[in-house]
Amino acid sequence: MTGWFDPKLEPGERVLLRDPAWLGFYGVALLATSVIAVATLYLLSGRFRGEPISDLSGMWLFLGGTAGLTAGLMALLQAVRDRWAITDRRVVARRGALRRTVEAVRRERVDRTALDGDDLLVHGEGRTMRLDLSGVRDAALQAALGGKAPPAGHKAAALGRIMEQGESLVWRHAALCNLRFPGAPWSAAVTERRVLLRRLHDRTRYDDIPLAAIAEIEAPHEGSHRVYIHANGQRYEFRPRSLPAAERMYAAIARAKAAT
Repeated sequence: MTGWFDPKLEPGERVLLRDPAWLGFYGVALLATSVIAVATLYLLSGRFRGEPISDLSGMWLFLGGTAGLTAGLMALLQAVRDRWAITDRRVVARRGALRRTVEAVRRERVDRTALDGDDLLVHGEGRTMRLDLSGVRDAALQAALGGKAPPAGHKAAALGRIMEQGESLVWRHAALCNLRFPGAPWSAAVTERRVLLRRLHDRTRYDDIPLAAIAEIEAPHEGSHRVYIHANGQRYEFRPRSLPAAERMYAAIARAKAAT
């Protein structure tokens, strides 16, 4: 249930990269932890000796049981979700839960690839395959796809080290805070020249998007706290936790583009 996706390989074919089985791994780990916790709390509560369970013990037992149910669902989702692998000959994906299908595109027939948020779009043989890159390092993706890979991201650093001399900051965002000094943590930033955006699947890399290259910006709205930036044939995604943060980024990009 929690193992790798093992496509049926051709003679001599080698797997270069697979999607991480992190969901099932953490699901099983959480399930085991919650079972141990519930068993321990049950023994400590004295219920097995016929004593009534206190409100506090009951609350912790409920939380432990909820965690165990969540873990089981995570492990189940890992078993039925779409999976993929990149070999030295093909890009292979498994789709569906009950009725599973496997589709593949040979590497030499891949027309192009593009990032779409934390997904990779593989165009070839008249169709488009969507691969979930969650947890995949950018360097591993570049090594597996070689010349077919999308543009490589830049190594992330403090904004003060990334920004050029004379470049001014228009807006920045961090996951836990929104401090404006250059050395603070950041997930997205807008200057009067470009947009800097951490990659969703690999936070150690970021994309450098010149304002002049931005063809379209999709505005966030209620129910979708996301900003999509279309540039250089890619669709970049900013995914904050709140709608106001998404609206501020959209406004900052529009303001910076209007000033150029």
